Amino acid sequence: MEIYKKIFDYLGVPYLISQRPEWDKFAGAVYTIAFDTVMPDGKTMQIGTVHYLGTNFSRVFDVKYLTPNGDWEYVHTTSYGISERVIAAMIAVHGDDKGLALPPNVAPIQVVIVPIMYKGTEEAIMREVRSITEELTNAGVRVRVDDRTDRTPGWKYNYWEMMGAPLRIEVGPKDVENRQVVLARRDTMEKYVAPREGIADTVRELLNAINDNMRSMAWEFLRSMTAKVTTVDEARKHLDSGGVVEVPWSGDNDCGMRIQQLLDADALGVPMDEDASKDIGGLKDLACGDKQASYWLRVARRY
Repeated sequence: MEIYKKIFDYLGVPYLISQRPEWDKFAGAVYTIAFDTVMPDGKTMQIGTVHYLGTNFSRVFDVKYLTPNGDWEYVHTTSYGISERVIAAMIAVHGDDKGLALPPNVAPIQVVIVPIMYKGTEEAIMREVRSITEELTNAGVRVRVDDRTDRTPGWKYNYWEMMGAPLRIEVGPKDVENRQVVLARRDTMEKYVAPREGIADTVRELLNAINDNMRSMAWEFLRSMTAKVTTVDEARKHLDSGGVVEVPWSGDNDCGMRIQQLLDADALGVPMDEDASKDIGGLKDLACGDKQASYWLRVARRY
């Protein structure tokens, strides 16, 4: 679970950690823990699973180990599931109507430099662009220069925004003259002037800030799409608009499956990233009103 967290945090993908209910755990597992994230349309997608299989499979295949006492015991096994859907989740979570928005950590091109040339200024501008490129490359930044002459600067801006390049540097005649560059962030679409001097340090700090901001925005969206509710009507209303609801549950499997039917949604399970019984006292099971609730049960419409 800790390794999963590191991967998702690196990609800026937010997650909910839940123990799947008995009827939805991996076949043959003692228990299943799953990581889910919320897609822009409000549905959830499973992005990682942890299955504890106990000795269920080792008994079938007779896999044993020798203990220090000289006894033979069945091994305990686990199974883990994580795949390329994590990359799909990253693209979906951070993207917008302009196209991709890639975290600098994993963007193949972290900085694209667009020279803005007019007749007679080409040599001076390209000399400055080459100098900036070399400085950034030596600092470990992945850079691409878009010096195509058959495309306008505006076309290039739109193209690299669509491709998700985290940072754009524009260099025109006035920038060369004033020893400055224009920086444009993909995450906030902000555009501002920065000194040419120390550009490598400026860019590295800015890429870190973009990483942090993209991660923060993604987590803010996830939290805004999660709500605790105590009635069927409230739950249906939230689910219809997208997101995850946490509803009171007794822990009884039949009641849990009835909750799914009532809400026309799937149970993600009991929260493991928060206290699953906090503030549950006095509440009744959402589907079985004669039973005291013991946990919050996460429910969503999912892929």
